[in-house]
Amino acid sequence: MKSIKEKNRPVLLIGMAILFSFILSYIPEGVNIVFFKTKPVSLFSDIKPDSLLSINNASRNQELFLARSGNKTGKVIFASFPGEFLFESVSRFIEAQVINGDNNMQQQPGKYVSLSGNVSQMRNFFSALKQSRSRNVRIAHYGDSGLEGDLIDADMRQAFQKEFGGLGAGFLPVTSQDVSFRVTTGISFSSDWKTSSVITGKQANYPLGINGFVFIPTKAGSWVKYDCLNRYSSASGFRTIKVFYSNAKNSSIKYSFNNGSEQSAALQTGRGVKELLLTVPSNGKSFKLIATAADQAQFYGISMEAGNGLYLDNFAWRGNTGTSFRDISSEMMKDFNRYLDYKLIILSFGQNMVSTGNVNFGWYESQMVNVINDLKRDFPQASILLVSVGDRAVKKGTKFATDPNILKMVEVQKKIANSTGITFWNMFESMGGEGSIVSWANSGLAYKDYGHISLDGSKKVANMLSRAIIDAYHSQK
Repeated sequence: MKSIKEKNRPVLLIGMAILFSFILSYIPEGVNIVFFKTKPVSLFSDIKPDSLLSINNASRNQELFLARSGNKTGKVIFASFPGEFLFESVSRFIEAQVINGDNNMQQQPGKYVSLSGNVSQMRNFFSALKQSRSRNVRIAHYGDSGLEGDLIDADMRQAFQKEFGGLGAGFLPVTSQDVSFRVTTGISFSSDWKTSSVITGKQANYPLGINGFVFIPTKAGSWVKYDCLNRYSSASGFRTIKVFYSNAKNSSIKYSFNNGSEQSAALQTGRGVKELLLTVPSNGKSFKLIATAADQAQFYGISMEAGNGLYLDNFAWRGNTGTSFRDISSEMMKDFNRYLDYKLIILSFGQNMVSTGNVNFGWYESQMVNVINDLKRDFPQASILLVSVGDRAVKKGTKFATDPNILKMVEVQKKIANSTGITFWNMFESMGGEGSIVSWANSGLAYKDYGHISLDGSKKVANMLSRAIIDAYHSQK
């Protein structure tokens, strides 16, 4: 008669085999372990959809929050199928011990790609850079959620200000969705601001500002506070604050610097964008603005600056394709440009158009051509740079491959740049081309959804793009 232990032996063997198969599912193909090379294993390949793995935005934001607070040890788990959470921790251990050790011996993915298209169109920007020690030179960078938290721009700003001078984070909104993980400036605010934007939908009575937003206090005492963080020296302080607003009542705001005593400043009444210039007596580290009446004015934001040099404004439009510039009037753009005088406008859109699935590329091309021509009309002194989408993968069985729509979008964006006569930078090629997002994810430069670059990936993109721009500047001096 068999013992209970002997009867359970087949069950234990089957369980161990399943567990081992799960572990193998998380080891990438082609990893050398002792005397053999791994091949793809996936228990769920027959029931998983052949599509892009969905990203857990809450987890992405958590990683960015931990990074902002200086804690880079917080691990974020991404799982695409129920039951995989348990084995994700096992795979991360294996990856840390076996794979990453091998990757650290190899060169990180990505390569240098220079500016292309009509590079001579950058001459307005390059001419202004030659005078950056005696004047302000300003860049506007518009993009989708890839720019949220001041990602990419924080490192580009650092590189540009090191080369051309300047101190300050530039244009900042009153309220924002990315305040919990913004890497350069802490923004806190009362909950009683009314907001209209390209994200929430334009309201007829509240014209949107150059940043695609407008903020209205709903009562006396509505406030917003900005604190400089110490992650980036380029955004670690300021000497002047510029407040942008319109349609103000005959009234004054209250404000304070560095948690000091409150002061008052009168607002100008009337239509059109107005600028209130405030100077801090010492090195500024924080600024607080307090409205003194409901509907006191339509506020657009502030700018943190410190005299001459280069300033880069981060305008992130979550979920946007880039076509929402139509919601901002030409009059508003020209009004703002009287104060900001942009010399370079960078456009980083396209991923959200691709994610819709059935993409009408012809429609998108015509819409973006109209957007760029409108920008050329409203900012005649500015150079314009179009940045392509980066790589993104869809899963085919057990492997990941570049989404075919990404390849089509890159070609469409090249056509947009050519037909409008602007400059182009191929981020897709700079990442490494087809399939590069997989190597980026394996190197920690992208998330395992194979669609979004990580904090470290944002830094790499910033370094590659800023280097391409600065190299083009030096080659044309």
